[in-house]
Formats: sequence, structure tokens, C-alpha cells
Amino acid sequence: MTIFGGWGAYEQGWAAVEPRLDWAASRYSEGWLDRENLLEGVDHDIAYSVDIERSGGRFDNAPEIREASLRATHLFRREEGQWRIVHRHADFLQPRQEPR
Repeated sequence: MTIFGGWGAYEQGWAAVEPRLDWAASRYSEGWLDRENLLEGVDHDIAYSVDIERSGGRFDNAPEIREASLRATHLFRREEGQWRIVHRHADFLQPRQEPR
């Protein structure tokens, strides 16, 4: 598994990804997440989804709720009949810029 998270750089392999996800989750409370699926597909044992994730919550016990919108891509692999995420890439959704 690999993850390109919002904290920069990347993590590779479950031994590195798991503690990073646990750390990130421990910093949020009272959170919510809505997903808008833009595209998805399946081909044999590989699948993908492309989504806009809108979320909010308290970060590091801050008094205010912060909201964010991310562009997120997930890759999945079927292993022993179960779908497993093998890659996540997310970054902040930026306003659209018109071509010049």
C-alpha cells in the first residue's frame, strides 16, 4: 500500500502507512465526510474511484470546526475475494482557473 497524504511526502508499505493513518485520525474529532463520486471502474481484480471529499471536524482539539474539500483517488485490488485499498492520493481542491 502507498499513500500520498496531505502531510507531504508519502508512505509505502502497511508498516509505515498504518501508524501514519492512526496519527492523522487521532488529531481529529467530531468529524464528518461526504463523498461525491466523479468516476469509478472495475476490471477483474483492480478497481479505482475518483471523488471529491468534503469533510469537517475539530483538528488538534481546536474550538472551531474546520472544513476542507479534497480531490481523492483510490486504487483497490481484490485479494482472496475482498477488496483492499492499495493506494490513496488526495490533495486540496483548488478553485478552477480558466485557460489563458
